[in-house]
Amino acid sequence: MKKLLITILLFAFFSNVNAQILQMRVLTVENKDIQEFESAVAKKTQMYNGKGAKEKFFTFKILTGPNAQNYARVRVVRNLGELDYQNSKGNSYWFKNVPHTSGRVSLWAVNKDASYRTGNYEGNDHRRIAILSYKEDKKDDFWTFQMRAKKAYEKIGHPYNKSILNQISGGSRRNVVMIRWVFKNFEDEENWRKNSVPKLIAAYNELFGAWDVDYKKFRESLSDDWGLTRHHKFMPKLSSPRE
Repeated sequence: MKKLLITILLFAFFSNVNAQILQMRVLTVENKDIQEFESAVAKKTQMYNGKGAKEKFFTFKILTGPNAQNYARVRVVRNLGELDYQNSKGNSYWFKNVPHTSGRVSLWAVNKDASYRTGNYEGNDHRRIAILSYKEDKKDDFWTFQMRAKKAYEKIGHPYNKSILNQISGGSRRNVVMIRWVFKNFEDEENWRKNSVPKLIAAYNELFGAWDVDYKKFRESLSDDWGLTRHHKFMPKLSSPRE
């Protein structure tokens, strides 16, 4: 049984390298340039990254952490090969008109097998983001909990996405995972924690009868010295339309 689980988890990881890819970069903007930045990004996106464009970008305001009040710009592609395409006119406009300094760039692959995705984005611009690292010898415990949690989300019919992504480039350590929850706002996130998490635990126990045990193993699977939580706000006017 354990060998079967390991095989399934390995297949899930390698198959997701060819799943949806997110290229994420941090953009630092001086306070005096914020209005000009947002206006230029909105115009550039409308001109070069609109409906039917080969490049799709999504922009977020960073709300917490050392990069707070700056921005995250995310390019979404179906596979790594699509990153080779660059719109030269769009890039030229960007560097001429958008005041910013680019920071760290990283690549993430959506783990389709562990992610719960409803596609319900309209008006839901709040993101809670956890970035975690798990111990290599405890990876089964980490992924068992995530896979089972997805089934519990499905059972209660949670209305918003919970996406799980594997870092595939741009990091300094192995086994790094990003979990992204979608909400309307901070109040909605707080209400979810109060009202929906108990339902999620009940559904998990009904399905697997082991929330306390599995959650404890999940917590113990995490690297003791590393992990963080951030909040972002999606900016529709500075982003490509969802198609």
